[in-house]
Amino acid sequence: MDVQTWSPQGSSEEVDNVSAGERHDGAAWTEDGWHTVLTRRQKKNQKKNQKNASEAVECNASSSSPPKQGSQVKRRRRTRSRRPLPPLPKDDIKIILRPHKGLAVKDILGYELSTAVIDACHRHFDGGSFMLRVHPGSNIIIVSTPHEHVAKELREITHLNIRGRVHSFNSYVADPEDVLRGIVHGIPSGTSQAELMANLRVRTQGVKIERARMLGSTKTAIITFTGSTLPRCVYFMGAEAICYPHKPTRQACKPANMVSWARIVSPSAPLIENPEYQKMVAENKQLALENEKLRCQIKEERREFHKIISSLETKLEARLNALEANNNATHAISRATVAHSLEGGTAKVDIPQRFSEEAHVSQLQMGEQLQSLRNLMRELQSQQQRAASELREQMMQQMHQMFSEYRKEFAAETEQQRRYVNDSVVGIQRAINKRVSVTSASSPLPKDRRITEKADTPQ
Repeated sequence: MDVQTWSPQGSSEEVDNVSAGERHDGAAWTEDGWHTVLTRRQKKNQKKNQKNASEAVECNASSSSPPKQGSQVKRRRRTRSRRPLPPLPKDDIKIILRPHKGLAVKDILGYELSTAVIDACHRHFDGGSFMLRVHPGSNIIIVSTPHEHVAKELREITHLNIRGRVHSFNSYVADPEDVLRGIVHGIPSGTSQAELMANLRVRTQGVKIERARMLGSTKTAIITFTGSTLPRCVYFMGAEAICYPHKPTRQACKPANMVSWARIVSPSAPLIENPEYQKMVAENKQLALENEKLRCQIKEERREFHKIISSLETKLEARLNALEANNNATHAISRATVAHSLEGGTAKVDIPQRFSEEAHVSQLQMGEQLQSLRNLMRELQSQQQRAASELREQMMQQMHQMFSEYRKEFAAETEQQRRYVNDSVVGIQRAINKRVSVTSASSPLPKDRRITEKADTPQ
C-alpha cells in the first residue's frame, strides 16, 4: 500500500483540534501540519521499534551490557517435533504381527525382527520383498509387501524365534485406509467370524460389511465397513442393533499423562522385569503349546478310531444281512423240499444248519473286535485325562510358586515403604520441634506439655 499524506485545507487551528491521542502516535504529525497515513502493519512496527528503543535505553542506564534486540527478547524455545516417518506404499499389502503378552517389540532391533520373519517363512524370499516397520505405541510389527505370495506366507506366521526364544504372534491383514469401523454390543459371546458374516446385514446404501469379529470374550463385535458413511444400525439375525463409531485405544496413562506411569506406581513392575519371572512365563507358554498339540493329536486319533469302528459296524451289518438272506433262502428251499416229500410219501428231511452257525460265529468275532476297539478308545481317553491333569498340576505348582515369590517381594517393598514413611514423619517432627520453641514465661500450657529444643532428644 502506498503511503499517502494529508494536509488540513484551512488554517492550523484544525491541527490543534486533533486529539492528544492522535498526536502521540509516534512522529506522525509534522511542524507544517501534515499527517502521514500509515498501514496497520507499519504502525505496529513503529510502536515495536519505539518500545525496543526505550528498553535499550533502560538497559544502558541500568548496566553496561549491550542491549538485546526485540527478536532476542521475545524469542522462546520451541520444542522440535519429531519428523514423521514416510508413509508405506499405498498399493502394498500390509500384514500386522501382534505379539502375545510378555514381549515389547520396541526393545528389539529391526534386522532381528526381519531375520526372524524370513526364517519363519522358511527363507522362501529375502529382505528385498518386504518392508518392516515397528509401531511401539501399539506394540505391533507392520510388514508391507507388493507380492501376494509373500503376503500369504506372512499371514500364516504364528511363532517367531527371536534371540533364541520362541514367541507367539497373531498375524492378520490390515484394513485399507478408506474403511470405517463400528462397535455393536449385545452379540452372544463366542460367536464365530463366519456366523457373524452370515447373520449381519446393513440397509445403508453404498455401505458393505467387509469383515466382523468379536472383541475377546466380551459381547461386543467390531465390524469393518466399506463406504463413505458409518451406518447408524445393523441387523443381527433380524434384530436391530445400534452401531457406534470405533475409537482406538490411546497408548497413554491419563492420571500422569505419560506411558510409564503404571511402572512407577505398580509394585509388580520389578517382578515383571525379573529375568527369572520372564523365564517362568516362557516355560508356561511352552507347556501350554505342548498341551495344545497333545490335545489336537488325541482328537485326531479319536476321530480315526471312530471311523474304524463305524466301518467295522457297517461291514458287520452287511455280513449279517447277507447271511440272513442266505439262511432265509435255505429255509425256503427246505420247506419246499419238505412239502414235496410229504406229497411223495417221505416223512424225514435233513435241513442244513451251517448258514446260521457261520452267521453266529462271524457275529461273535466282529463283536470281540468291536469290544477291543472300544477298550482301546477308553484307554486313550484315560491317558489323555492323566496327561491333562499332570500338565494342570504342573502349571498350578509353577503359578503358586510364582505368586508366593510375588507376595514376598510385595511384602518386602511394602515394609520398606512403611519404614521410609515412618522415618520421614519422624524427621519432619524433629525439624518442627527444633524450629518451634516456646518459652516458659509466655507459654499458657503446663510444663510437661511445653515444646522446647530438648523435645527432639531421644529418651
